Amino acid sequence: MQNNTLGNPLFPEDWQMDEVSGEKLYKLISEQEYYLIFCDLKGFPKNSKAKEIETYEEFMESDCQFVLNLVDSSYTWIYCKNQTTIKNLHAKVLALGYENLEYLTEENKGNDTLIAW
Repeated sequence: MQNNTLGNPLFPEDWQMDEVSGEKLYKLISEQEYYLIFCDLKGFPKNSKAKEIETYEEFMESDCQFVLNLVDSSYTWIYCKNQTTIKNLHAKVLALGYENLEYLTEENKGNDTLIAW
């Protein structure tokens, strides 16, 4: 956002999205504010084969470690295989004042798709 209007896109059209390090992504998103309407990011360890993950089962069976989906600027789902990371994220968003948080589990995961649109 720039002056309450949509500014530059988060990911320029000529940007290669196949392999972006966590450090590079953090630097990119820290440089200015963004208004995300839809977001579908998946994190894989270095030297692993990144592939499209569409379902929870594919996530669990893959090398993918982290999924961030944001829909309509307000509904956010995070899937993370590292329990410490997900607990720290939960504590952080609670400290920031967010409400209506819940852990997704095998029993309440609901919609099986991991694609934001």
